[in-house]
Amino acid sequence: MSSKKANEKYAGGLKTYRAAEGKVAHIPLKGPLSDTIMDIEGGLRSACTYVNATNLNEFAEQCIFVEVQSTYNSSLDRYQVGSI
Repeated sequence: MSSKKANEKYAGGLKTYRAAEGKVAHIPLKGPLSDTIMDIEGGLRSACTYVNATNLNEFAEQCIFVEVQSTYNSSLDRYQVGSI
């Protein structure tokens, strides 16, 4: 609820002391949800094999997670993207 769009809708606008977070992207329908879930499951299975984990608990134990402070997601360049 810290996006520009949410603040405009629910709080009368974004206050000068607040920062908006996130992006709005209109992405065309990509097919059934079950296909997307299968893609995510396949990615998780693949990631588990890279670190020799048999489940998500082992995966978390085998990995070192790094916090990223700044990223640029170029995959959204082809869509109409704006601040929310």
